[in-house]
Amino acid sequence: RFESWTLAQVLDYLGTDPRPLALPTDLFPLYMNRGYPVSVRLSDGELLYDNFTFSYADYAGEEYRPLTRSFDLTVSRSGIVDDVVYCTPDECSPSVLSDVSVVLGRRTMDYGPYDPATHLPSGFYPLFVADFEQEGLHYRAVSHNLTEAEFLDLLRQIVSR
Repeated sequence: RFESWTLAQVLDYLGTDPRPLALPTDLFPLYMNRGYPVSVRLSDGELLYDNFTFSYADYAGEEYRPLTRSFDLTVSRSGIVDDVVYCTPDECSPSVLSDVSVVLGRRTMDYGPYDPATHLPSGFYPLFVADFEQEGLHYRAVSHNLTEAEFLDLLRQIVSR
């Protein structure tokens, strides 16, 4: 069966509030008024899926904006579901941030519209990703079009909590 949890239920389940305290000034929280989906096994109530994502962006409209700045933090007790490959192994490297082991990745993403004749993109922006575990929780942070300094600042806030 599926349930929808409130933010308070999610934070209680996680045992912490992992959200960064200070965002870049142009980012704002997305989807804060919706529930957080949780899949529950019927037989014993064990959680099958507990990936909770906190999303922030500088734009929330329907119109295509390839240079939207965004930051997503996914947190889980059971492990992050890998449904997207953000970086290949050669784009990721182990690191340490505030005494926490982190796998950091950086990739240059192209965006459209694409030239119909050459198929070349309009341009490029940076994507950063970080995976780490801390105090029994699994974390994945992903940013689109933030600077490296902004991304690392957000990560330091999260691992320092």
